Amino acid sequence: MMQGQTSVNARFTFTVVNQINEKDSVKEDADLHQFNANKSTNWGFDDFIPLRDLTHPHEGYIVNDTIIVEVDVFACKHEDNVDSQVDQDARYCVYRYIVILNLKIKETKALVL
Repeated sequence: MMQGQTSVNARFTFTVVNQINEKDSVKEDADLHQFNANKSTNWGFDDFIPLRDLTHPHEGYIVNDTIIVEVDVFACKHEDNVDSQVDQDARYCVYRYIVILNLKIKETKALVL
């Protein structure tokens, strides 16, 4: 949330990177959603990637005990909606997060771009 706000309109893209073949990465786009500081548990994906595919060693999502997740967030600066395409007048902030999680040593690195 931006400073002083209790809610924000945003849409986001969530990607689990396939480390063997990037074109096989699993990506989902979320529709516009109002996130509220007091109630933020009413969002997500019902069906993203089967657990057996995510954890299978030959599928490429977990390599050397490491999974990579990318999240792009498009948050409105004002009360207007986020358009379906990138808005050139900078009415919103764009955030990109890349999370690298090593499952074996339980280490997480997060990059904000």
